Amino acid sequence: MISPLPESIPKPNQQQTIQLEAMGIKTISTIYDLYVKYKLPPGWKMVDSSWRRDMPNFHIVDDNNMKRVTISGVWKEAYNNKIELYVLEEPRPYKKPKDKMIENSAITSATVMGLVGEMIDPLGRPVDPPPKQVSRYDDYVPSNSNHSSDDTD
Repeated sequence: MISPLPESIPKPNQQQTIQLEAMGIKTISTIYDLYVKYKLPPGWKMVDSSWRRDMPNFHIVDDNNMKRVTISGVWKEAYNNKIELYVLEEPRPYKKPKDKMIENSAITSATVMGLVGEMIDPLGRPVDPPPKQVSRYDDYVPSNSNHSSDDTD
């Protein structure tokens, strides 16, 4: 299973749902009872501030470039995933990271399967390692939000 971010967010608890709705963020549908699809107000976007793919750090940024929600945690693909949603009590200014590349996950299912395959391959063929860096997600606006994202810093 790949990370649900940025297409969906961790399922908010009852208090968080009230806070999100007060900001105009609507939850649309539940996925695996852990995540929800969402709709943002016009001009808002989800941004990626992660430094490693397996340690996601996303923010929901409003039309004034202020962080309103932070989503962070640990994503190990098939096990021990813990991504949490935090509604900020006070909006904070958002500064876009300068670099477009981030570190790839330390251990992924593909890496583990490659190592296992290499061990059992009778010809001892090496498996290509995954890339050391991957592209940061572009600013994301859910397709159901019916507006385009502003690219302000």
